[in-house]
Amino acid sequence: MKLPTVNAALIKVTGVFSYKRNDIRRFLDSGYESIPLSEQPVPANCEDVGTWKREQVNLTRKYYRDTYYREFSSLMFTGSSDWQNMRALQRRRIFELVLLTGNPAQPKQVKVTCTNQELFLFDKDTGILSLTFRPEELSFPYISDMIHGLRSFDTKISFSEKQCQFHMFISEELIANIPLRGKSAQSDDYS
Repeated sequence: MKLPTVNAALIKVTGVFSYKRNDIRRFLDSGYESIPLSEQPVPANCEDVGTWKREQVNLTRKYYRDTYYREFSSLMFTGSSDWQNMRALQRRRIFELVLLTGNPAQPKQVKVTCTNQELFLFDKDTGILSLTFRPEELSFPYISDMIHGLRSFDTKISFSEKQCQFHMFISEELIANIPLRGKSAQSDDYS
């Protein structure tokens, strides 16, 4: 049987976590920035940059309104809704990881690169993290092994000459030491 051809791949991993208001400063200090509604560069011949930016943001909001249910688009994309506010942060730090999957006695080593980290911080101290991973190889079996390793926060990984579980890497490197597992982790049931 011939396997499908893979020409490009990015894998998204999402999870839920609890945070405190003072953690936002820690996220910003570790390199996260607010996600703008428009990432279009200002044209060189633009005479009124402020008006141009407002128009781009309005076009983006219109696109979200026309594409998604109002409650979803206002909450997830535009940062406001009738019942709750959201703050979106992004960091494009590169992390090279090796997922250790399969038989623990002889695990497969699956190399992946985390290229983008996003945090969506809601009122009442609930956050959603979204991580983008790129595979080292574009073969169907490799991507299958990658997805298998990334789907569990308990997967063992190798990172910067140390080994830990995936959830510990996320906690220590991506969300300012907020635990995803354990007695004090309110998000344990959802991650």
